Amino acid sequence: MWGWFAPSCPLDLFEKTWTERRMRWFADRFGIERLLKAEVILPTDDYFPDEYSETLESARRMMHRICGYMGVDAASVRLEVRPDGDLPNAAGHYDATGKEAVIRVAESQLHQPESLAATLAHELAHEILLGGGFLTTECPDHESVTDLLPLYLGLGVFAANSTVHDRSTSTATMSYFWIRRQGYLPSRVFGYAFALFAFVRGETNPPWLSYLRPDAAEPCRAGLQYLRKTNDSLFHPDTLRRPGREPSPRELAERLQHPSPTFRLDALWDVRDRILTDTELVAPVLQLLSAPDDILVGEAAATLRQFGPAAAAAVPLLLSALRSRRDETRASAAYTLGQLHLQADEVIPELTFLLGDASRDVVFAAALALQPFGREAQPAVGSVLPALHRALVKVEYRLLSALAGALHAISPDPQQDVKEYFTDADGELLGLALNALKETSEPCRAADGQGITSGTGKLP
Repeated sequence: MWGWFAPSCPLDLFEKTWTERRMRWFADRFGIERLLKAEVILPTDDYFPDEYSETLESARRMMHRICGYMGVDAASVRLEVRPDGDLPNAAGHYDATGKEAVIRVAESQLHQPESLAATLAHELAHEILLGGGFLTTECPDHESVTDLLPLYLGLGVFAANSTVHDRSTSTATMSYFWIRRQGYLPSRVFGYAFALFAFVRGETNPPWLSYLRPDAAEPCRAGLQYLRKTNDSLFHPDTLRRPGREPSPRELAERLQHPSPTFRLDALWDVRDRILTDTELVAPVLQLLSAPDDILVGEAAATLRQFGPAAAAAVPLLLSALRSRRDETRASAAYTLGQLHLQADEVIPELTFLLGDASRDVVFAAALALQPFGREAQPAVGSVLPALHRALVKVEYRLLSALAGALHAISPDPQQDVKEYFTDADGELLGLALNALKETSEPCRAADGQGITSGTGKLP
């Protein structure tokens, strides 16, 4: 009656919207029929009948089969196996710099055939997306998109089951357990993407569900229940066959007020991706700074940067957003306040306070945000220096650069300030701080908030 028992989405708003947008993006580029007719490939002899022997030749046979399932010309790619040390922190690598594309996999992958299949599918997705010109490596979420594409094409079981590897062993006196992550998307995102896959295909209890790990299967079941009850999805069977087109600014203004937070966030990302500055968009974007979901607040804050002085009315709400419990929202609001460069008397003290925030991302954003205020922010030097000291102790180079840039921007004599702050006991740190100032000879300005966690980029 009051919605107490209404199904909920297994993903937060950011992940849900990203997953639905990218599934819709696949449909626009590869056609929805590709998904509707896709056979879900399973780790069974029916799909992989060749005897597997943990050798390069076995891996090649596996890759050729996966090429067939994904629609890739096997003759267009060459497979190499490399020692794990040649691919640090990576299971595989795609290289298209030569005359033919080369896929390299870590030697340890040969001992885990299902993980190897996931790696091969990911690298072959690079061949489709990068090799086909659909994406470039400049796209901030291109690796996550590459993780997701095999699912759209029917090979998602391997990726979903390979997000986490755990092993245990024991001796007579000791037991050992270790766990590591593979890939770019968490299992819950794969699970919800599978729910979208089944929802659009009209599957209520698909047989492939039993092959998923519990941490993917449960989000899939919950996602299916949510989608069937609410129909709240950008990736919906009733709309996928309509020809895609860019909505006009007026249409986006309407969508920014849509009852569904997913549709509002989707519209925000469209406004930002297209760098729209139409004045009719300012009010509905500003209104989202009061949304109950902190993700919407943070994304609205990021979007307001591009409106410049036309977004002056947002400053009080952006200051309120600095109190958000969500780190990304505080960081986004802080950086936008710096970019707007308005109401210095109210904004600078708030940004200065954030230099002591527990989140390094928030401190980074505050340091960048202070820079446009220049000498107006000189009272903040007393807070920049302790933050600089902490960054040196914790060896946080990215943060160190932003703080050194802040000192250059707001202090008449940053070197003297540093020398006066660091004591004789901090001799080594003093040298490092002065070196940081030397390397950062001018304010460190992030291009359009580069380094600020927000927008359609990397997923958690």
